[in-house]
Amino acid sequence: MSGFFRIVFYTILSFHHTWSKDDCNHPLGMSESDKRIPDESITSSSKLSSNHGPSNARLDGPRAWCSALDDNSPYIQIRFVKEKLITAIETQGSAPDNSWSTKYDVHYLKKGKWTLYKEGLTGNRHPNRLQKNSFKATEQLRTNSIRIYPKEPFAKFQKLTPEVPCLRLELYGCTAPAICKDPGIPQHGVRQGNDFEHGIVVNFTCNAGLTLVGSKSIKCHNGIWSAGLPQCKTTCRNPGVPQNGRRRENTFIDGDSVEFSCDANYTLIGSSVIRCIKGVWSSTVPTCKASCPDPGVPQNGQRVGTSFGHGKHLQFYCSSGYWLVGSQLIVCNEGKWSNDIPTCKAMCRDPGIPRNGIRIGDDFGDGQMVAYQCDSNFDLFGSSTSFCIAGEWNSTRPACKASCSDPGVPKHGQRIGSNFGHGNKVTFVCPAQYSLEGSHSMTCHEGKWTSTLPVCKASCKDPGRPQNGVRHGNEFGHNKRISFSCQPGFQMTGSSAAVCINGKWSASIPRCFAICPDPGVPANGSRIGNDFLDGQTVAFRCDQGHTLIGSQVLQCVAGKWNGVSPKCKASCPKPVVPSNGRVLNSMPGLSRHGDKVKYACNSGFRLEGSSTIRCNNGKWKPSAPLCKELCQDPGIPPNGARRGNDFRHGKRLGFTCNNGYTLIGSRAITCSGGKWNSATPQCKKTCADPGALQNGRRIGSDFRHGKTVKFLCESRFTLRGARSITCNDGRWSGKIPVCTAICNHPGTPRNGAKHGRNFESGSTVNFTCNAGYTLVGSQTIECRSGRWSSNSPHCKTNCKDPGIPKHGERKGNSFDHGKTLSFSCNVGYTLVGDKIIECREGIWGAQLPLCKKTCSDPGAPQNSRRIGSDFRHGKTIKFLCLHGFTLRGVSNITCNDGRWSSENPVCSDFCKDEGAGNHADPDNCYGFIMCDVAGNAFEKDCPAGLAFNPSLLVCDWPENVECEAGSGELL
Repeated sequence: MSGFFRIVFYTILSFHHTWSKDDCNHPLGMSESDKRIPDESITSSSKLSSNHGPSNARLDGPRAWCSALDDNSPYIQIRFVKEKLITAIETQGSAPDNSWSTKYDVHYLKKGKWTLYKEGLTGNRHPNRLQKNSFKATEQLRTNSIRIYPKEPFAKFQKLTPEVPCLRLELYGCTAPAICKDPGIPQHGVRQGNDFEHGIVVNFTCNAGLTLVGSKSIKCHNGIWSAGLPQCKTTCRNPGVPQNGRRRENTFIDGDSVEFSCDANYTLIGSSVIRCIKGVWSSTVPTCKASCPDPGVPQNGQRVGTSFGHGKHLQFYCSSGYWLVGSQLIVCNEGKWSNDIPTCKAMCRDPGIPRNGIRIGDDFGDGQMVAYQCDSNFDLFGSSTSFCIAGEWNSTRPACKASCSDPGVPKHGQRIGSNFGHGNKVTFVCPAQYSLEGSHSMTCHEGKWTSTLPVCKASCKDPGRPQNGVRHGNEFGHNKRISFSCQPGFQMTGSSAAVCINGKWSASIPRCFAICPDPGVPANGSRIGNDFLDGQTVAFRCDQGHTLIGSQVLQCVAGKWNGVSPKCKASCPKPVVPSNGRVLNSMPGLSRHGDKVKYACNSGFRLEGSSTIRCNNGKWKPSAPLCKELCQDPGIPPNGARRGNDFRHGKRLGFTCNNGYTLIGSRAITCSGGKWNSATPQCKKTCADPGALQNGRRIGSDFRHGKTVKFLCESRFTLRGARSITCNDGRWSGKIPVCTAICNHPGTPRNGAKHGRNFESGSTVNFTCNAGYTLVGSQTIECRSGRWSSNSPHCKTNCKDPGIPKHGERKGNSFDHGKTLSFSCNVGYTLVGDKIIECREGIWGAQLPLCKKTCSDPGAPQNSRRIGSDFRHGKTIKFLCLHGFTLRGVSNITCNDGRWSSENPVCSDFCKDEGAGNHADPDNCYGFIMCDVAGNAFEKDCPAGLAFNPSLLVCDWPENVECEAGSGELL
């Protein structure tokens, strides 16, 4: 009996975007009215007669396909040019034969292997009624060939005896969605999933301590991943928020930046922007310090500075005729000034008392004098008297200083200098081959040396260089450091650095050994040994059920292994015994890799396939043979020819095609077990050359039927159109695609915006910055052949108005990033500070300069010579008396914002005033002036180590001298 049935398979895929279940539920061309599936794509295991061939298995057709009477496993097969996604199969019984089948099995070709998809599906109960079966949403049927095996045939009127299956059908589905390319694995990360078919999701994770940037899951949709490959980046710890401040941005991934600002009345101390670089912030978190209140301006004085923020300072000056009592400079420290505001007084301030001395006099009024004396064992440095003149003392307070003890001489060295008095200096030197460790000199300061005695350390000998290595450093003195490194391919044993310590190196020279590359670990095996240095060995072994192929032990010789790494091959199970045949040399249990077995057929059957198969890494190759009987006439393909007419078991027929046609199928078929080992081939027309791809390349030069050529675009180009086309009987399945250049995403500047989403060649993108920021770089960039015309710009913070200096002018009114301002002072004033300042990311490169008043010409005292004619702020002029005259007062005066630091000195005729004899030198405590009876003055020096005693008028020990010299040499 015959049967005719209709079956529908449904595969619901988890599509997204435009892909859905309904998009893939269309007839594929097996019906009598459609026929998009050609007859030659429909084959069967057998046919009942010429009126029941496989091309009759079309839905609603006048006839049907029926298998031969002796076909024990009949099937109908449909082959597709392109891979399809089958969602339904619809079947009918055979109306002319009044037959159908009540069940069926389905097989499909998956990755080159026939796979059972479903068995025992519900068939038909009537020759013309349709039967439809649907699959669960999670099931998929992706294939280019499908087979239907009808079961339990039934004939209503018992016309066919024995009963044989008959079939008409239609397939439903669509072209299978494309498979995605391998998305890769993020560096320092892991991917879960190695299946890249449509609808498949792969997940990504990062190694410990790293953060995933991008999508942790991506999904394949019709050949395209839903997102790009993520990255694994290091993260910085939470930097926190400064007290009394704020922080912008809350992501701390490598490359991210955070910005800080302070509340009102607080000043930011430190960098306002820090960046995460490989897990470490570029600088410490700033702090917010409180500002100070306005301290006011002293009466009869003035203040320089208007900023009261933390760290800012103010300077105070008194009007003419007043002196400053208190600190001239005060600094704001976290809301409090470092000192009280000073006052301006007309009288002199308390000059103080020298340490280790006394002051005589407590009246500081104008014209009053105070005197100073030192304690025993201390010498007076400076003037012993001082007068208050117009609110200022005519000399500074002297100092009482002690001498130092003998500092000694370093071993192996020498000392230069033997005067150990306050302010004197001695120096030290070492001989050749020795290095001086410590200070090269020391100065006596108030009875103590400024440093300790140095030592002379010996140098080291040349240590040489390691073989196959390099030495860095050629200085071998004490404390000098040298380092070593090995050439590429060598590994160091020993210390990589040495320090010379008093003639001996801290470590010996290292050695460089050759390194072999990692030999790897065989799959299904293990390696013993992880030392790849020269002369070392590693061993290999295989897991149970596997055989080692290659050397078991490898040795590293001069950076190369003495052999290749072995492999572990799996054993094979017991070989299959063919029906109507036998295995001649079967072995019990598993067979090792490389073992062979032989086959033979029973009488009346002929062997189809190889009579000998071999165990190859867990699989028998080739597959086990079959024992087959005689076959039927296979026919002759249109546009071709056949060689041979013998259809007995084991006989072979050959086929050829006419010129311009390609043979599709086997060129030769062999009868085995009553069936041909392959269907009759077809002759399909060859296609013309499709041409080349501009800005890309074509893969494939075979233009025969069924052959596919693929297209790839060059770097920075994207493919528009089909990625591949297939020749179908002389016609290509589509047009050649086009390669269009495309640029990478240019990014969006921080504190700015990007305008434009088209990154193809010729398109442009514009950038703007938020208020308070300046664009640095090109405002518009263009994509040219896959590259942007320039780098993306940045948005830099603008600065605040810095102000204009008093008594000065400013050129420039733009406070944007990168802009500069220049300053100048009015006539009669001098600029103190930077003349030009530049705005860099919200901060001026320097503070606002000041304009200080120029002093008037002070003239020169009688009988003197003045050195210097620059009277601007900060400039100093010096006075020298002519020979025979003595200077009374200060020799140097400095201009300070329009006022000289002191009045001009007076040059008096010394010998005329003092008379003949020896007198104290007012400028040098270590000498005296001798006046002869003619009034001539001669400068004399006391012997080394003595000073002039003005009370006794002789050279005396310094501790017995009361010096009134203004030179300050005893200070």
